[in-house]
Amino acid sequence: MDFTRFMNDAAALEKTLRLLQGLAQLAASVLAADHHLVLVAGALRKHFALGRRYFRYFKWLDCALAAADAMPGRGSESEVGGKEGVETLLIAARASFLGMYLLLEACTILHVMGVHKSSWAPTFHVEGMRFWFYSLCCSIVLSVHELHTSSKASTNATCNGTTTITAAAAPPKKKTKTKSHNKATQEPKPSPTTTAAAAPPSHLTQAHLRARHTHALRTLLISALDLLTPGAIVGWIPAAPSVVAATSIASSFLGAQDIWRRVNAANSAGAG
Repeated sequence: MDFTRFMNDAAALEKTLRLLQGLAQLAASVLAADHHLVLVAGALRKHFALGRRYFRYFKWLDCALAAADAMPGRGSESEVGGKEGVETLLIAARASFLGMYLLLEACTILHVMGVHKSSWAPTFHVEGMRFWFYSLCCSIVLSVHELHTSSKASTNATCNGTTTITAAAAPPKKKTKTKSHNKATQEPKPSPTTTAAAAPPSHLTQAHLRARHTHALRTLLISALDLLTPGAIVGWIPAAPSVVAATSIASSFLGAQDIWRRVNAANSAGAG
């Protein structure tokens, strides 16, 4: 079943716990008049947040490797998509900031579990949120750049497709007779098969560009929604706990949709 495959994925479980954490936080904010319900919702939120930490305890290693691969001269061209310049630096900065956030979070897990209380754990938590905020800012800038690039490429592909169709539909020009009949100097006529093969698959190109545009738009929306959480904790964005919970729920739902498509698409490809 699709739901079983989804719940067996580690990223899907982490995203589900984040969704439940947001719901518990929203309930604690809305039902503030009932002291007992606030205590129950607060306890659930803490347990859901702790459960999420187990799934991403070593994720900072992946971020460190991604940042190293994104740097010029370190990773292969296929791994970073052949990107250079400021875009490459933004990709490396995004992975580095996210890795620092996850590393600082991993250092405070004993404090959150109640095994060993540390005086520096709250400071690490706030500083980690700063790094997460920086990472989300880099992600937003990259998403805006991707939207601009995909829109520009889609316009160019449309213009090229129109030019190709117009050139193919135009009637062939009549050849003027010349005195030279040397076959070596005459250009061979392109066969219909060769012309059709040389024409760019405009429908495939447009579909790929639309997919890129949609992915960049969803990434931009998720990053903008997530930005409120570290911004509110650090104090850079004034927001009520209920608003932060609502944005966290929306972001978790969108992220879970992407994971659902990925998990089931991989299974469909394997079955095919």
